[in-house]
Amino acid sequence: MTVVTFAYIAMSASLTLMVPYYQVHPTAAFSDAFALRGSSLAKFAVSVGALCGMMTSLVGGMFALPRCVFAMAEDGLLFDSLSHVNGKTQVPINAVLVFGSMTAIIALLFDITTLVEFLSIGTLLAYSIVSACVIILRYQPARYQEDGGFDNGRLEVFN
Repeated sequence: MTVVTFAYIAMSASLTLMVPYYQVHPTAAFSDAFALRGSSLAKFAVSVGALCGMMTSLVGGMFALPRCVFAMAEDGLLFDSLSHVNGKTQVPINAVLVFGSMTAIIALLFDITTLVEFLSIGTLLAYSIVSACVIILRYQPARYQEDGGFDNGRLEVFN
């Protein structure tokens, strides 16, 4: 955390040393600062780096979502067809197709500001739900099966 903090401080200092603060563009600060200084190669490198970073983040999310949907479908919380795994690639293909196409459609319909607001609301909602579930599970009495083991709590909703 300390390294990241010092990296942000160094980047802020270098940006304010490159151009006056009133000329800093709020959406593309470093690429615009390099363009104002006449360094088109650095502007291009910063822009490509930013795009690569965003693509890495998006692809990382697309790897996690189908596996999460697969686990939920296996537990009976979502449709059973979403838990189908391809025998050769071991990928939950239906979950990838359904949620990948939903993600693409949402990305086409909304602008970036709305998508960021959705992301913020979704993150806050997810943390709130997890916190509430932890409190609920903490104060529930333990359930035992007849053979002496614990009940795994499998919920059958759509099966």
